[in-house]
Amino acid sequence: TQLGRQQRSQRAKEELEKAQKTQFSVAVKASTQLQSAKLRQEVEEKLNQEQRFVPLKARKAPKPSSAPVKLNAAAILREEMFYRAQIEEEAKRLTALENGELDTQ
Repeated sequence: TQLGRQQRSQRAKEELEKAQKTQFSVAVKASTQLQSAKLRQEVEEKLNQEQRFVPLKARKAPKPSSAPVKLNAAAILREEMFYRAQIEEEAKRLTALENGELDTQ
């Protein structure tokens, strides 16, 4: 325990001497901290200016091509049903006209 006290006392003396030596360096560090803060701010502003987002102008949509559209089997069958329905509707309309009904279109 005596040895521990001496070690603690010695360490306290060393820390006191160190604190007395570095007592005035705190003021110097504060001014360098201000300078480094200003420098850091200048660098950040420069980086922000370099990294500013410049929006791109939108391109016009391409004109649709006149290339034929490839149809699968289901699309072909649907289209055929649509044309057959149109033909049947036209045939009904014509027979109605032949029977003396008025054209409503």
